[in-house]
Amino acid sequence: MKHKHHIIPRHAGGTDDPSNLVELSIEEHAEAHRVLYEKYDRWQDKLAWRGLSGQIGKEEIISAIYANRKNRLGTKHTGDFRRFGMSHKGKKLTEEHKAKIDPTGRKQPQSQKNKVAAALSKEYIITDPDGNDIRIVNLSEWCRNNDLDQGNMVRVANGKAKQHKGYVVSSVT
Repeated sequence: MKHKHHIIPRHAGGTDDPSNLVELSIEEHAEAHRVLYEKYDRWQDKLAWRGLSGQIGKEEIISAIYANRKNRLGTKHTGDFRRFGMSHKGKKLTEEHKAKIDPTGRKQPQSQKNKVAAALSKEYIITDPDGNDIRIVNLSEWCRNNDLDQGNMVRVANGKAKQHKGYVVSSVT
């Protein structure tokens, strides 16, 4: 049986690129991780070496992984981890850029909001308590304007309820 071994382990920044992979027997794989552990003193290599060589079982490996994660909680990342999300740290924003950002995040242009609303809007036929049929396009907006609960109206439209406050809804296909 052959294992695929990362020449530079993923936990050390290695990739799944074929040039970084080599096929080894289980014994060779265990030995490769022992050598890496002795050279770089990484706990991941120690676990891989001991697990592949049969010194420890799966439960002990899982326990050690969770224990290590728990020990790292609250610590700051260093090295390569800093590149994620930190590439713009310290850069000054232009006034134009600041104007486009609100306190909760980036503003979506009204034109985009309209496009999304149009794409998500479905056509419905609503029968009011008096038996009159009303053809609408935006159920959410119609419910807001008529003091009705949109969630219950959707349940009626989906056939999960018969009516809501006397209103019956059916989707136009």
